[in-house]
Amino acid sequence: MRFRFSGPRGFDGFHEFTVQPANDGSLLRHTIAMRLHGPGRLSWPLAFRWLHDALLEDSLDRAVRACAAAVDSPARWSAPVRLLRRLAHR
Repeated sequence: MRFRFSGPRGFDGFHEFTVQPANDGSLLRHTIAMRLHGPGRLSWPLAFRWLHDALLEDSLDRAVRACAAAVDSPARWSAPVRLLRRLAHR
């Protein structure tokens, strides 16, 4: 499943999830390929990277649970992620 970036400005590329065969079942892989320009050069390292990583960790935990497995160590949002989410929801 591939998602092409349509925003915010300064992000050109995609991220995708693929399922590949593995010796002991399947492997779920996430790939991000993007080029930053303009405002993206600043907004990615200061905000979006943190939010993206938290979203990805939450998504992978959900994928594990969907396969009827327990998550040994569920993802926890870092202080920067909690702050950014609070600011975004004002």
